[in-house]
Amino acid sequence: PEGAGMRMAAHESAFRLLGAFIDAKSQNAAVAYKLIVASLLDNYAEEALRSFTEGRLGATLQDNPRMPLALLVEPLMRRVRGDGYADFDFDFYLTLASHPRLEPAQALMIIDVMTRVAMTDPAASHGASVPLVEL
Repeated sequence: PEGAGMRMAAHESAFRLLGAFIDAKSQNAAVAYKLIVASLLDNYAEEALRSFTEGRLGATLQDNPRMPLALLVEPLMRRVRGDGYADFDFDFYLTLASHPRLEPAQALMIIDVMTRVAMTDPAASHGASVPLVEL
C-alpha cells in the first residue's frame, strides 16, 4: 500500500522511543505503549505492518515482564475474531499467553479465540494450539 515505508519507519521510531522511555523509567513509556497498541489495532488489516509491530512488541513484552496487557489483549482478540489472523500472528499470541502479567480474564479471552481457531480452521489448528498449551 501507498505510504507503507513511511508507516514502517514511523513504527520503528515509536519503538525506539518506547525503549528509551522504558530505559529512563519515564512515565511517557505508557503513552508510547498506548500509541503502538492503538496503531496495531488501527492498522490490523496491513499484514506486513502488523507482522512487524507484533514482532517488535512481542520482543518488548518479553524484555519487560512488568508491562501490563490490559489495553492490548481484549481489543486484539476482538480484531482476531472479526478480521481473522495469519500464521505469523500465533507467535505473538504465544508471547501474550506466556507473559507474567497476563490476567485470568485475558487468558480466558485468548483460550476462547484460539480454541475457536483450532476447531474451525484445520490449517491453523497447530498454530492455535501452541498458545493453548502454554495457558
